[in-house]
Amino acid sequence: MRFRSTRGDPNTRLRGSEFDPPRRPDFLTRSLVVAFNDRRYGRQNGKAEAAGHDMTGADGIPHAESLIDAQAERGIADQRRGFKKPKEAAEQVRQDAIEEQQDAGREIERIAGEDAKLAVVEEGLGRRHGPGPIAYGLILFALFCLTLPIDYGAASWMPLPPLAQWVLAVFIGVVMVLCAHQTAKKVEDLQESHATREEDPFAYRKDQLALGAALTTALTVIVGTTIWRGQVFASEVKEAGGPHSTAANLALGLLALMAFVVAVLAGMGYRRMEPLRTVRHERSKLKGERQGWQAKADLAQRRQAQAEVTLAFLAEREEQVIEAIGHWAVERKARLRQRTSWVSLCERQRHPEPELRSVTPGSSRGLPRPVSTLERPANLDASSNGGH
Repeated sequence: MRFRSTRGDPNTRLRGSEFDPPRRPDFLTRSLVVAFNDRRYGRQNGKAEAAGHDMTGADGIPHAESLIDAQAERGIADQRRGFKKPKEAAEQVRQDAIEEQQDAGREIERIAGEDAKLAVVEEGLGRRHGPGPIAYGLILFALFCLTLPIDYGAASWMPLPPLAQWVLAVFIGVVMVLCAHQTAKKVEDLQESHATREEDPFAYRKDQLALGAALTTALTVIVGTTIWRGQVFASEVKEAGGPHSTAANLALGLLALMAFVVAVLAGMGYRRMEPLRTVRHERSKLKGERQGWQAKADLAQRRQAQAEVTLAFLAEREEQVIEAIGHWAVERKARLRQRTSWVSLCERQRHPEPELRSVTPGSSRGLPRPVSTLERPANLDASSNGGH
């Protein structure tokens, strides 16, 4: 069962209808109905007591009080059942929060161990300097823009449309950039394979050949474009009769070579920084994961605190409602007894019983005086004579 999580104050209760306490019993709020029933029960008990009737059960408790006790017990049972559901929901949230904190703690410990290993690796790599991915890309783009006019100067003399000449110049510049990048990469690969050349001589030889091929391709392109450009300049000078431009052609060739060398050096610096950059990237990822798990742990801790506050609130509210029901029952029974006594007193005063006269031993006070034969009425004597 999933419940809505909150990011509020940990000293507040959990939000949601599943955590709300149940309603108070109706008989605690219906005072008029209860008062009417108490007056009716009291009048019945008072009249029965005045008449000498027994209104108690087998246990000696009056029937009206038994009804009050049964109603109170039923209300307490209903309240306990009503408080059981929000308590279980809050306890489930608390248990889930504890498990989430434990899971987050284990993940944080794992991340801390991996970060410690990467920190040792980073310390072993030492301090390295080199361009990053963006800086390396900008360097290659700048060198490409530097050599593009030189390459276009050679391609412009080809018998091709202007667009094809620009495409050829761009192709030459891209080939030079790729050659510089591969040359730097093969230099680093050759350095790594040199340490294991005795165990794997084939890999070392392969890296040597790859580096030689990359350098040969780049130098061939530079020398070829220089010769090509020189022949174009020579034919132009021959046709126009201008000064010889060998120095300018040589300068352009050296400029292209310088751009290639700078690109190779930038690539070597970029490759040199790659292990350190990889380690730092992994540590950055671990840092982000640790922050994420720490945030989950903090959120789970707040939910646990809120669940504990909710449980304490529900327990206190349940105790208060049960105490209120108990006080309600005691107050009703006391009111019922008071009403019963009052009605019984009123009934006895309205219908008094014949009082017995007390007789004192040795005295004739209070007894009827005996009638002598002389004082008998005449009708009594006549009736007695007629009977005989």
